[in-house]
Amino acid sequence: MDGWSGYKAASSKTIIFWIVPESNTRNAGLESGQYDVIYNLPSDDVERISDLDGVTVYSTQQGTIAPIINHKEGLCANKWFRQAVSYALDYEEVMAATYGTNGYVTGFCYMDEAQPFWYTDAGSEEYNVHDPEKAKEILKENGYDGTPLKLTAATLNKMDYMAVAMQAELEEVGIPVELNIVDWPTLQAQSTDPTAYDIYICTFSQVPIPSLKLYFGPNYAGWNDDETLQSLLTTLCKNSPILFRW
Repeated sequence: MDGWSGYKAASSKTIIFWIVPESNTRNAGLESGQYDVIYNLPSDDVERISDLDGVTVYSTQQGTIAPIINHKEGLCANKWFRQAVSYALDYEEVMAATYGTNGYVTGFCYMDEAQPFWYTDAGSEEYNVHDPEKAKEILKENGYDGTPLKLTAATLNKMDYMAVAMQAELEEVGIPVELNIVDWPTLQAQSTDPTAYDIYICTFSQVPIPSLKLYFGPNYAGWNDDETLQSLLTTLCKNSPILFRW
């Protein structure tokens, strides 16, 4: 049962992987019988593909999308500016730009709903408020001078679609955006340079405890050095139960 012992039956003698970036081409290949299995089915196509004879669609959560905010320098080093950005964005529209209307879930908790030990509704009242007028008010009160926000996203998994949606919503409240669309290796290289971005978009896998969330670390890209957060994480690590025993 551990994967390293016991009888193993190979259902197929040969497996061929085709790298097909364009979703319509993948769908057409499945429908014509060219491909036996495809991944990353757009949510808008799920119903149609599910109705095909002999086709089964499986759905599972892939991970979490997060905007990584540069706390070290630039516009987002200011708390008031981060708050203005938060009020300006409509997370539903940003996610729908990439995943369609049914291909995502939004959540106010850092941990997932499937993790009831950690799941909480604390702070939910400040999640996805989407109040553009409040954003404009904050910018005016703090003398925002119109400096463009540097937003970076990779083409991987169409994260650049999210960036375009964010750009439109930020510019609506008076924040001009310098959009930087790159490939994934370039984004990883730029993520460690505090002069390269104010915000970049990234994906993360699920983790069993909050302290394993990379973007909480003061030395991770974004340099989240908030004293209250780091104090809470330190307390959490000291008081957490032993989860595994070998």
